[in-house]
This record gives sequence, structure tokens and C-alpha cells, in this order.
Amino acid sequence: MSQALANFIQTYLWLIPALPLLGAIINGLFGRRLSREIVSALGISTVAISSILSVIAFFVISKVTRGTPITADLGTWFAIDRYTVSFAFMVDPLSSVMILLVTIVSTLIHIYSVGYMHGDPGYHRFFAYLNLFVFAMLV
Repeated sequence: MSQALANFIQTYLWLIPALPLLGAIINGLFGRRLSREIVSALGISTVAISSILSVIAFFVISKVTRGTPITADLGTWFAIDRYTVSFAFMVDPLSSVMILLVTIVSTLIHIYSVGYMHGDPGYHRFFAYLNLFVFAMLV
């Protein structure tokens, strides 16, 4: 069970920053045509799912691997002769705490912002920028 959880988070680690980016893209491009409820639900749900995945990653790092970093290799960024530079995400104990903090606080900020931005004409743009900011903090 615990090794399966470690494999799961290694496989889906890239989703933690990718989901807020997806929310930013959808709200940025199509948010004007969507209702406020859909815009806010999309913004909150992408960050909340990232938050759930970060809780799992924190558990895996602290309990399953006992501090051993997890690396999710997404491919080769570039290669010169025998030297290759990979594009990868690595989570160690410190970064797992930071990911956990960023995603949970961002989820709460998103929820608060629904009421704070009520009636604002730039509602969809605000949530697009907020999701983009979360993506930038996670990367």
C-alpha cells in the first residue's frame, strides 16, 4: 500500500503545479463567457485538488520514504553529447512542507476571494491571475 502510494505520487507529481496553470488558462481564455460560479468553481477546484495531492506527497515523503526525495522525470530538457539536463520535479522534506503550505493557503484565499470579488467586472481575470500566481509559487 505505501509503495503504491509512493508510485502514485511520483507518477502524478506534475499535476500539483499543472492544475492551477490549467485553471489560469481556462479562466483567462474563456472566463468572460463563463458564469461567475463556473469561474470560481474552476479556480477553487484546481487549487484544492493540488492541495489534496500535496497532502499525499507530504505523507509519502514523511512516512513512506522517510525523507528520501521523490523525483518525477518529465523528459529531457536538452542534451549535449553525453550530458543531459532533465526537466523534472523533485520533492524533498522541505519542499513538501512548502508545497503543502502554498496549496492550502491558496485554497483558502480562493474561497475567500469569491465573496471579496463579488460584483467586480474583472472577476474572471482575477481568478486567472490568482491561479497563475499559485502555479508560479509551486514551480
